[in-house]
Amino acid sequence: MADNFDSSAASRDRPLRMFDKIQRAFHRPGTDLYRWVSTSIWMLIVVSVILLFVEPPDGFAANGDWLLAAIDDGILIIFVIELLLRVVTYEPQANGFFKLNITQTINLHVIERLRYLFQPLNLIDLITVLALVPELRALRAFRLLRLLRAAPLLQHSQAFERIGQGFAESRLLFYFTFAFLGFEVLLGAVSIYLAEYGAVGSSVTDLGDGMWWSLVTITTVGYGDIAPVTPGGKLIGGALMIGGMFTLALFAGIVGRTFVSVLVSLREDQYRMEYHINHVVVCGLTEGTFGLLDLCEAKFSANTSVVIMSEFERHHLVPPRFNWVYGDPTKEVELDKVKLHRASAALVVANRTMSPAQADAITIMTVFTLRRYLQQHETKLERQRPLYIVAEVLEEENIGHLQVAGADEVIPSTRMGFSMLAGAVSHHGSADALAEVVMTGSINLYTGPAPIMAATPFVDVSRKLKTEMDALVIGVRDPETHKETLNPKDSYVVAPGTELVYMATSAVLDK
Repeated sequence: MADNFDSSAASRDRPLRMFDKIQRAFHRPGTDLYRWVSTSIWMLIVVSVILLFVEPPDGFAANGDWLLAAIDDGILIIFVIELLLRVVTYEPQANGFFKLNITQTINLHVIERLRYLFQPLNLIDLITVLALVPELRALRAFRLLRLLRAAPLLQHSQAFERIGQGFAESRLLFYFTFAFLGFEVLLGAVSIYLAEYGAVGSSVTDLGDGMWWSLVTITTVGYGDIAPVTPGGKLIGGALMIGGMFTLALFAGIVGRTFVSVLVSLREDQYRMEYHINHVVVCGLTEGTFGLLDLCEAKFSANTSVVIMSEFERHHLVPPRFNWVYGDPTKEVELDKVKLHRASAALVVANRTMSPAQADAITIMTVFTLRRYLQQHETKLERQRPLYIVAEVLEEENIGHLQVAGADEVIPSTRMGFSMLAGAVSHHGSADALAEVVMTGSINLYTGPAPIMAATPFVDVSRKLKTEMDALVIGVRDPETHKETLNPKDSYVVAPGTELVYMATSAVLDK
C-alpha cells in the first residue's frame, strides 16, 4: 500500500519547499526562521549605521580603509539580496482567490510585487541599497530610516500604528497630489527652458536646470541660484509662485486631514477597503466576545487581514491590527463597506447582550443576508472558492435554520461548554484535554487533503502521516458534503481528494 503514496512528491516539491522556507523567513513573523532573519538583519543595520557615522565624507576607499569599505559594501549587497528575496517571495492577496488565465496571473504577480516594493518602508530599503552606485553615495544616509522598523515606540504604540494606517488609507489622495506636483514641475521646467535658453545672462543651460528651478520655485524655497531674466521667464516664475501656494495648501490640507482622521479613528474607525482581498469578516462582535480576537491572532497567520463589522463604536481593547467598520451586517447595502465579495470567510458571532432566541434570530438573518449579497453582487473575476461562513448558535434547535440560511459550519457554543462541564465530572481530565485542542495550545485540530494517489486503507494513511509528519489522524471529511467520519475502522478506504481531520503542532497538509 505504500506505493499508493506519491513517492516522487518530495523531489518535485523541493523547489516549492525552498520557496516556502524563504517566504517564512521574510513574511511570517510567528516563525523561528523569521525571527532569526530579522535579528540578523537588524544587527547588520546597526553595524551599517555605525559605519555611516565613522565614514569620512570622501568615503573609506579614498582614505585607504579598504577593509571598512568592503564591509560596508558587503552589508549593502546583503541588503540587496534581502530586498530581492522579500519582493520575490511576496504572495499577492488575490493569488489563488480568483480564477485567472496566464496573462492575468503574470500581470497580478508583477503589479502586486511592484506595489509591495514601493510601500514606504520597502521604498526606504530600495533607496538605501541604491547607494551602492558611486554617483548615489549621498543616499547612504537613508539607512538611518531603516531603524524605524526596530523602533519599539513604532512597533507597540497604537497611535503610531494608526498614523501609518491613516497614511495608507489616504494613499489615493497622496498619489493624486504627487502626480499634480510632478506635472506642475515638468510644465514649469519645460516652459522656463524654452523661455530662457540662449538668453543673455540666463543661467538655464539645460532642462535639468529648469527642473531644479521649477521645483524650488513651486515649494517657495527660492535659493536664487537660478533666476529668470526674460519677461516670459519672469511671467512663468510668477505663475509658478502662485501655483506653489495652492500646491502647498493642497499638501497641508491632505496631511492635516490624514492626521485628523487618524485621531478620530482612534475612537471611531472609518476604515476603507479599496485594496482588501482574501480577508476574514467578523460580524456581531460585542464587548462580551472580545476574547475571540485573541484566538484569531493566535490561529490566523500574520498575513490574514481581519475586518470587524459592528453597529457599536470601536472599543479601546480591540488591537490596532483588526480593522473596525461601523455598519449593520443584516443590511445588504452596508456589506460593500467590507468588500464581502472579496473576502475568503465570514464569522458570525452571537450577540450576548440579548436573549438567546433574539441573538440566534439576528445570526440567521445575518447569514441569510451575506448569502443574498453574494448572489446579487456581480464580479469581473470568478472566485476559486465560495465564501465560507461559520456561525455561532446559542440554542441547538436553530442549527438547521442556520444551515438552510447558508452557514457552512455552525458552532453550538453553549452546548459545547455544557458538554465539557458534564464530561469533566464523569471523565476526569477530559475537559482539560479538549480545551488544549479547542483553545490555543501546543496541539491544534486541522483538515487537509490526503496525500494519496489511489484508494488507501485508513490505517495506512494514519500510520504514514504519524511517521513522516508527526500528525495524528482522527477522522476523514468529505470535501463535497462536509460530512465527517471520526475514528473510522482501519479498513475504511480513503479515496483521493478526501480531507483528513488530524491533530498536529502546525498545519502539515496544504489545501
